[in-house]
Amino acid sequence: MEQILLFNPSIHLAGITQLKKYATLHFIDYVNEQQVIDYINEHNITTIITRMEVVTDRMITDTSTLKVIAKNGIGIDNISPLAAEYGIDILNVPDGNINAVVEYVLGAIFLTAKKAIQHDKNVRTKQWQQRDIQLTEEVANKKILLIGFGNIAQKLAEKLFLFHLQVYAFDPYVSEAKMSFYNVKRVNQIHEVLADMDYVSIHVPLTEQTHHLLSDQEFNHFKKGAVLIHASRGGVVDEEALLRAIDKDIISQAVLDVSENEPSYREELRTNERIILTPHIAGVTEQSKMVSAQILADTIIQYHQGKKPYNLVNV
Repeated sequence: MEQILLFNPSIHLAGITQLKKYATLHFIDYVNEQQVIDYINEHNITTIITRMEVVTDRMITDTSTLKVIAKNGIGIDNISPLAAEYGIDILNVPDGNINAVVEYVLGAIFLTAKKAIQHDKNVRTKQWQQRDIQLTEEVANKKILLIGFGNIAQKLAEKLFLFHLQVYAFDPYVSEAKMSFYNVKRVNQIHEVLADMDYVSIHVPLTEQTHHLLSDQEFNHFKKGAVLIHASRGGVVDEEALLRAIDKDIISQAVLDVSENEPSYREELRTNERIILTPHIAGVTEQSKMVSAQILADTIIQYHQGKKPYNLVNV
C-alpha cells in the first residue's frame, strides 16, 4: 500500500475516508524540517499532503521515496521547486474553493462600501450622528480591476456583472475574446487604468514575476479613495508600500486575507483601523474543505494507479 503523510490538522474527513481504503495514512504534527525528513525515511512515505506547511529543499534532497506532493489548495509556493528536478510530481486543487473566494471578495466589496466596521464602532460608542458624516456607497456602476483572470476571477466577474459593476481585468495569459465573454474589459498594463478604479482585487499566484506586483509605483497611480481586496498570496503586495498609500489617503480601505509573514501580520497592519484583516480564510468553508479533500483523495488515487489527474501541476 502507498504510504501517505498528512500534517495535523489534516484534510476533511471525507478525503481521509477515501484514502484509508487505498493507502496507509500517517498523521504527525509539523515540528521541524528534520523531524519530517526522518519520518519520511523511516516509513517510506510516497505522498505528502500539505496545506500551508512548507515542503523544504531538504525534504526533497534528503529523502528517496517521495513520488508526489499534494497541495490542499491552489498555490504551490510552499513547495520547493526542487521537486521537479527530483522527479516528484505535484497535485493541487485548482477549483475546490472557487465559490468560497468569490463570496469572500463580494462580501469585502459590500462590507467596505457600507462602511460596516466603522458604523459598528460608531453604534457601540454611541456616535449615531456619524451616519450622516461617514456616508456609505452604492456599488452599482463602480469600476473594479481584477489582477489575474483565472477560474476564481472569471466566476467573480459573473457575479459582479449582476450587481452592475464595470469590470476590468489584467492578465497577459488570457485573451480579449475570453474576457469579453464575461463582459470584462481587458487591460494591457495595470497603470493604464488604476487612476479610474474604485476597487482592485488580486487573483494571481506568488511567483518571481508577481512578487510585490503592487508597490509604491503602482499605489501612486491608484484613484484616491480606492479599496484594495487581497485574497491571493501575501507577497504579491508590498505591505510597507500599502501602508504608505493608506497614510497618503490614496487607499481608503484595504481587506487583507493574506500576509507576507503568515501566520502573523505586522503590527502596523493590525493597528490600522482602515485595514480589515482575516487569517487566510477566503477559500476555507465547510463546503470547500469537503470538496477539496475529495478532489485531492480522488486524484492521489488516480496518480498512484498510473492515470494522469487533471490537477497535475506542470512545474
